[in-house]
Amino acid sequence: MAVQAQLYPESLGLWMVNNPVSVSGLEADLCFANYPQQQPPHPPPPEPTQDHFLQQQRSQNYGFDTCTLGPSSSSSSTCDSSFSMALSQSLDAHLEMQTREVDCILRLQSERLRSTLQEQRKRQLSILLKSMESKASWLMRQKEEDLAQARKRNMELEACLRRAQKDGESWQQMARSKEATIVDLNKSLEQVRERVALASNRAHDAESYCCGGGGGGSCESTEQQQEKTIGCKRCNSRRSCVVFLPCR
Repeated sequence: MAVQAQLYPESLGLWMVNNPVSVSGLEADLCFANYPQQQPPHPPPPEPTQDHFLQQQRSQNYGFDTCTLGPSSSSSSTCDSSFSMALSQSLDAHLEMQTREVDCILRLQSERLRSTLQEQRKRQLSILLKSMESKASWLMRQKEEDLAQARKRNMELEACLRRAQKDGESWQQMARSKEATIVDLNKSLEQVRERVALASNRAHDAESYCCGGGGGGSCESTEQQQEKTIGCKRCNSRRSCVVFLPCR
C-alpha cells in the first residue's frame, strides 16, 4: 500500500474516496513504512497509542464523508486537497517522531560513549595505581632492608664503643694501680736512700775515727765495704740508683 501511495497518488485518492474506512490503515502504512527496526533507546520515545489512531481515523473519515456528501463536480479536488493535507500532516508527524528518535539515539550513544570512556579511564587509573603501588612497595622493602642494615651496623658500633669504654676503664685502673706502685717504689727508694745516707754517715764517722787512731788499713777496708754496699750490683762500678725489691 505504501508503494502504491508513492507511485500513484491520484488513483489512491479515488480509491480512498470509495473506501473511506481504510484511510487510517493507509496512513499507518505511510507513517511506518521504511521505519527502521532499532533497539528502543533508554528512555523509549513516546509512541502513538490506539486512541490516537482512532481519533485520527474518525477525523479523516469525517473529512472524507463530507467530501462524499458534497457536490460531485468539486469532490475530486476537495478529496485530493484533504488527502494531501493529511499526507503532509502524517509526514510531518513521522519526521518529528524520527527526529525525536534520532535525538534519543544520539543521547543514548553519547551516554554509552561517556560510560565507555569513564570505564576505560577507570581501568587505566587502576592499572597506573597498581603499578605505582608495586613500585612503592618495592621501594619500601628496599628502604626497610637498608634501615635494618643501618640498625645492625649501629648496634655493632655501639658494642665496639662499649668494649672500647671497658678497655679504657681497665687501662685507667691499670694506670692508677701502676701509679700507686710507682709511688710506693719511690717512697721505698727514698727510705733506702735515707738508710744508705745514714749508713754512709756512720761509716764516714767510723773511718774518721779509725784514721784518727792510726789504723789506715782498717779505714781502707771500711771504704771498700761501703762502696760494695752502695755500688751497683750489675756493673760494680757506679752507685745504685734503683732498688729492686722482692715481690709481695
